[in-house]
Amino acid sequence: MRLFDGSSLEEYILGRRRNEIKKLMMDGAYILDISLARVISAIINAERDGRIDPSVSDELIQALSRVPFRRVGIKKHMKSALEISRIGVSAEISLYLAVAKGRGIELVTCDEEVGKTAKILGVKCIVI
Repeated sequence: MRLFDGSSLEEYILGRRRNEIKKLMMDGAYILDISLARVISAIINAERDGRIDPSVSDELIQALSRVPFRRVGIKKHMKSALEISRIGVSAEISLYLAVAKGRGIELVTCDEEVGKTAKILGVKCIVI
């Protein structure tokens, strides 16, 4: 199992790097609810900017609901996330890192900053 952060899920749903990410999902995928919020925001922004039509937005939301992932709660990882945030990363990034570290699972991201921080913390991470 792997934990997919918002950047990787966004890339997957919007069709960028889809094949690479899909292969990694085959071993099982966890996400945090904040990942869903990030993807929905990206879809809304793409529609508002005229990059996609409303019908495409609807299709992307449907595709998101078909992604075979398990949602992970953050409640028991909040203290660890707070400690991680003290090294200067956002709450969102801290939560991904805390969950991956706490569960001993690999984190998948498209964000170089997340990858660098994961390395510092000893969290297994794939940067796509």
